[in-house]
Amino acid sequence: VLSDKEKRAAYDRYGEEGVKKMMGGGGGGHDPFSSFFGDFFGGGHGGGEEERPRGADVVFDLFVSLEEVYVGHFVEVKRKKAVYKQTSGTRKCNCRHEMRTEQIGMGRFQMFQVEVEVGAHDGHEQVFIGEGEPHIEGEPGDLKIRINVEKHPR
Repeated sequence: VLSDKEKRAAYDRYGEEGVKKMMGGGGGGHDPFSSFFGDFFGGGHGGGEEERPRGADVVFDLFVSLEEVYVGHFVEVKRKKAVYKQTSGTRKCNCRHEMRTEQIGMGRFQMFQVEVEVGAHDGHEQVFIGEGEPHIEGEPGDLKIRINVEKHPR
């Protein structure tokens, strides 16, 4: 499960149940085609959870040297995080939601420790679940830190 990126993401987000659903788990007459076409044509068959909308994923490119990949390294990444400010009202009419930047302490922003693993390859991604863009009616997306190994000067 952990070597398959899709299954890993499902496990990180929804736990074991997410992977079971993804693999059609539960056995006993599960027909993936009827599920797909039923959902596609609006025929759903109840019993399943309705998927909540998600905010966008944020991809951050982190450039590291070949030496940092060779010995391993920790990098601190700081960023401003947008969150929705809750306001009174309903979603049906006259609802107000505002975007603001969440500061953690005076003049400080959210910090992440990113581990550059020994032997990390170019394009490797580390995912921070729920740290991406917020969604007004659902959960936030993910923050993905993509490792970019710079070419050695020699």
